[in-house]
Amino acid sequence: MVALDPFAVGRPPAAERRTSDDWDEIRHWSDRVYMPYVVRPLGVGLAPRSSMYSTKIGDITVTRFSYGIPVSVGDFSPDAGNALVLTTIRGNARHHVEHGATADTPAGDTFVADCSRVDYLVEFSPDHVQLNLTIPHRVLADTAVRWWGFDPGDVLWQRKCAIGGGGSGWQALLGYAMRTTGELPAHATNG
Repeated sequence: MVALDPFAVGRPPAAERRTSDDWDEIRHWSDRVYMPYVVRPLGVGLAPRSSMYSTKIGDITVTRFSYGIPVSVGDFSPDAGNALVLTTIRGNARHHVEHGATADTPAGDTFVADCSRVDYLVEFSPDHVQLNLTIPHRVLADTAVRWWGFDPGDVLWQRKCAIGGGGSGWQALLGYAMRTTGELPAHATNG
């Protein structure tokens, strides 16, 4: 499997890696790098042991994140205008698709949801670690127009789905991006 964990490819320096067991600190960080949303522990009396890291690749925010406990995450703010591309590095994520259907993403698998266009709920296992991309919807729409000559609209933007997987082109591209942020962080950040 391609090395998707930025910590495994030399990024970031230890000084940039953050951990927290404070819900308010975690919420402040996640509201800033993702968008406002609601997180609920899946159990009684659980305290987070969160690992938090973010960097930028152009307009895209890249995060390595875990709560350190099982959680349910939902009620994402559509006003933030962001899509999420969530790749599981370790553990499992269960994504609610529609009508009670779910899609699991074990290590190496990715799920996409444009939270500016659709409701989204995900549950993470206690050992989960995610490599996430937060992409402004306008970046996706502008790219679609450049590539296809039109904005596909809600036919595409409201579709939640799993993509990639072990050995896929998506996984190779994401691995390349992680190596780039490790080897040339200024180039990745500034384009």
